[in-house]
Amino acid sequence: MKTTEYIFHNQEHKGFYEYYTSKCSSQDSHYKALFYCLGVDGNTRNHVHEIYDCSTGCIKTGSLDAPWQTSSNRKITRLAFSLYTDGTPSVMDFDYLDAQLDECSEYSVTEIMSCGYLAYMLEAVRIRYEEYL
Repeated sequence: MKTTEYIFHNQEHKGFYEYYTSKCSSQDSHYKALFYCLGVDGNTRNHVHEIYDCSTGCIKTGSLDAPWQTSSNRKITRLAFSLYTDGTPSVMDFDYLDAQLDECSEYSVTEIMSCGYLAYMLEAVRIRYEEYL
């Protein structure tokens, strides 16, 4: 297995990633990408337990509506959810088709990647799919 160096936003990001990936019994790319994304920003790092349940391995889609979420944090969280689940899991939080379609559009590449964390988001995608590099 090759060792890969990842780029990190800062030491807190790196420490968060190393801590949470070492806690996981699985070292697959889904977990690595999830924790890499959630570690990029201090808000998502500080609220990781509102976003992800470490004991069950389940994401918490309701966290997207948390008052601490900024627009950039929502983008990070949606990318983390998408890389972890291979889907758009929060879409089913809505009862009506129009609302589901609106939420689905929030997962588009343009919507997610248009923020100051682009380099780290691309790195998260690379981590998730590094077996294909």
